[in-house]
Amino acid sequence: MDTPTIITLDLTDCKYIDDMHLRIKQAFHFPDYYGENWDAFWDLIHGLCDNTIVEIQGISSLPERLKEEAEKMIVCLEDNKIEMQKLKQCCPDFDCRFDYRFMD
Repeated sequence: MDTPTIITLDLTDCKYIDDMHLRIKQAFHFPDYYGENWDAFWDLIHGLCDNTIVEIQGISSLPERLKEEAEKMIVCLEDNKIEMQKLKQCCPDFDCRFDYRFMD
């Protein structure tokens, strides 16, 4: 199996939701039309089915109001992980592994 693509998302010291979405856009190399909301995030990661691991840094440094937003992001990542596991069961030859982990 191929070496996974690592996406590093550093949220260290984000103060505002706009900061979070800018860092997400940069880390995932999202296009300019990225809507900077959780529906748009889901739309762009859903089916991200190369062998991918998202490494998330800086969650513990977020203010409480942004930790709630980070939870929404995590739900999207977890949902995509589950979807890719289901796809892998249906298509075992398709390398659609997706995972995420926290680095702090």
